[in-house]
Amino acid sequence: MSIANSDLLGEIKRRLGTFVLQGQDVEYLKRTKSMNKLFEVKTTDHIINIIGYALNVPFAESGIAEEKLRTGDVCLITAKDRERLEKLVNKMKAKRFALLPLAMVYSSKGKRIIEETLLIKVHDSAGAFSFVDTIGRTYSNFGQFLSDNKLRQSQLYYPKNGQISFDKDNEIELDQCKVGTKNANLLIADIAIGVIGSAGAIGAIFATGGLAIPSLVISISSTAYGFGRGIENLVDAGTHGLSLDPFECAEARSHWFNVAANLLAFASAGVTLGFNVSSTLGKNVANISEVLLATRALKCASAGVSAVSMIDKIVYSVNHWKTLSLDDKIQLACAICFCFREVISLINAERLIRNSQLDGICQYFLQSSDGDLSHIRQTFLTNDMTLAIGLRLVRQFTENNIKVSTDKEFTTIFIFGYEYKMNFVLSLPENWVSKLIFMLKGIAVRFTDCFLVLRTLFSDRSIINVVFKRGDEMGGDSINYGNAINQLLEIFQLCREISNDITKLTESGMIIGAGHHFTLGSAFKIFVTIAKTRAISLLNALLALNQHDSSRFNYLRSIYSDEVIFKWVIANCNGSSDMLGKICCLLRIHDLSIDKYLCITEFHIGEDAVQIEGLIRVDQQLLYEASHPTYLIDPRFLRFFKRFSDVPDTYLKDLWKNTCVQIEPKNKSFEKLNSLERICEKYPLSILNVISYAQKMQCSDFLQFYYHSLFAFKNIERLMTQNDLDEGSANDRVFSNSQSLVSRYNTLQIKAEELGLGGYCSVDNPHSTNRNELLAVIRNQAGNAALRFGPIENAVLHLDEYPMLQLRSEILKYNRFVALKKFPREEVSDVAGKRIILMASDHLRIEVGLVPGMGSYLDEISFNASDRP
Repeated sequence: MSIANSDLLGEIKRRLGTFVLQGQDVEYLKRTKSMNKLFEVKTTDHIINIIGYALNVPFAESGIAEEKLRTGDVCLITAKDRERLEKLVNKMKAKRFALLPLAMVYSSKGKRIIEETLLIKVHDSAGAFSFVDTIGRTYSNFGQFLSDNKLRQSQLYYPKNGQISFDKDNEIELDQCKVGTKNANLLIADIAIGVIGSAGAIGAIFATGGLAIPSLVISISSTAYGFGRGIENLVDAGTHGLSLDPFECAEARSHWFNVAANLLAFASAGVTLGFNVSSTLGKNVANISEVLLATRALKCASAGVSAVSMIDKIVYSVNHWKTLSLDDKIQLACAICFCFREVISLINAERLIRNSQLDGICQYFLQSSDGDLSHIRQTFLTNDMTLAIGLRLVRQFTENNIKVSTDKEFTTIFIFGYEYKMNFVLSLPENWVSKLIFMLKGIAVRFTDCFLVLRTLFSDRSIINVVFKRGDEMGGDSINYGNAINQLLEIFQLCREISNDITKLTESGMIIGAGHHFTLGSAFKIFVTIAKTRAISLLNALLALNQHDSSRFNYLRSIYSDEVIFKWVIANCNGSSDMLGKICCLLRIHDLSIDKYLCITEFHIGEDAVQIEGLIRVDQQLLYEASHPTYLIDPRFLRFFKRFSDVPDTYLKDLWKNTCVQIEPKNKSFEKLNSLERICEKYPLSILNVISYAQKMQCSDFLQFYYHSLFAFKNIERLMTQNDLDEGSANDRVFSNSQSLVSRYNTLQIKAEELGLGGYCSVDNPHSTNRNELLAVIRNQAGNAALRFGPIENAVLHLDEYPMLQLRSEILKYNRFVALKKFPREEVSDVAGKRIILMASDHLRIEVGLVPGMGSYLDEISFNASDRP
């Protein structure tokens, strides 16, 4: 029966031929005599799965244990459709069968409509054929089907003689006949679509690609569905003489896999792929990588099939099998196994995926080097993790247009000419491969030799740890890793001008010299940005510090800003010795921080000074003097004044300097500070007036400041007690005319000098540790009436508090107490550089101070209130 040539016929041939070929090569099928695709299965469920899949019957919601799916011995079709399909399968006399596509053409409302259906050709064990249609009717031969079918009234197009064949132009050979005349009164739709009525879209079984992919879940988009049915793209490859048998040809297997992958939006790059291989061959990987950057990667690209296959199967298709949901795995397994004449199962899908992965990796490295195939394959057969890493490697190299090569044993890989061990590259974490590429690609020409030296001294992992951390800090873009390696090389090159062995690399950064810790970012900022031309001098200064001092300097840097510290160290310095001196100065303050809790609160770079405890700004020389071990400052002094923000900074600076730098030990005696703090807390409203008064009295050091402040507080306290005033009123009265308080002090000072109340008594051996010897010396002095009140300011305080001291005989009475009285408590203790001899009873307490270099004096005398003379 002849068939007229027409556009309609061309469309029918395209549809039916696509379904028959499933993308395979016509010439190859002719040569291998495997034109008629034959399914050989073992169970009814397997047949239901395959026929249901081909007819576009919806799959059931998963709810199936993956263990059962792995064998394929489970029905995937919904219960309702399974029952209808089972009736069909029960009419088949064997489990070996082929599927013949049919097309019906009829007119409806003036339009030519093409509908598609299938005929099952059953092969029994004796080699005989029978036929079963989609509503379960059986026919002993193909002629009986043509005459007795229940199809709608239409023109039926079918494979010639019920056998699949192709003509010399590789078009499917078809016959046609009119059918359905006697069926006009039947329910045409039910007859046409048979058991696939629940699937809808009766004219789209293979119209758009020849492979009916079931919509398993609603979430699968129509776009993905449409592209999944686009298997006709593979026909183009077949027309150019390329084998598309997935068992014989790795490229063919890759093509088929990609069709299924595209359906499920499975491409790891998130690009919906399709490819149309033309006869323009010979394109290399570099050309393809450029195509990858287009908005429709590989779509209608002109490239050699090997490159296309490699990129598709490695870069896009086979990376994420383990991340698929179970529903997606079912669909993917069905798509692959249906095309490959395999029983539907996850095991078969995984096997085909793995083979495709291995083939793709081997193909890539064989194209890029002279490596041995057996070595390459063995490397990636070790475990799934190595295989996954290999896929990522090829993807990164391909996407970034990187030319690599390997040695024949596949133990060494060369990236941009830099040699790396293959096992090292394969051990890198997932996101490190691209970073390594960016790093190597970004090495400036001037640093190439330096990089080679760096690699001889440090492990590759140490280098990339430092570089990648810096690259991430800078933003994590591709250019950042190239900049980071160049920063490391620039610093390393500076260090090499001194010695190759002064630098160490750690996971967090680098160590210079005896233990100076830097991140790559901080090292680059300090030595390249801040130090600039003085970087070598700074390095030499750091190298001069031993390990202990380096550790102390690291601690100092952890408290304050690296940038500020090094700017201060470098400022106004002519060489490494000046810088070293300033570092040592800071370390002395660091010692104070540990021993006395003294803190630097600000660096003044232009003035070459630092600020201590937020109060006093001092230059380097003063810091050196004040922090000298002989004159170690007690930072309680600073904290005491810290609460008084209105106190002039210059006054405190002078007071501190005179106190700490004077050679006389008495001038750094802060033992009075506690009592002064207590009285300040007791009278907070009077503090600023008291300090102002002490400043007017020209107190040159802290001891004088203490006595004058205490003198003012005692006068306020006496006024409150005698006149029953509150602190505010007493403060106003005392300081309304501060000159009266100054006059009172001057008068008492003159009186104390006249009476000889001030002064020290020399002691031959003030450092004696024998308590009884010291007590004997003090009693001997008291017996000679030699003990006085020490500083004249202390004498004034006693004279002001106890008016009876106007009579010189009173001090003789205290000498008599010390010389003759036996006290229940007699103790010797060391306080703030001097010794205190305490003599106390229930009624009287006497403290005698002993200052080395000065002598002994009466420090404190107190009575119980009822016993005061």
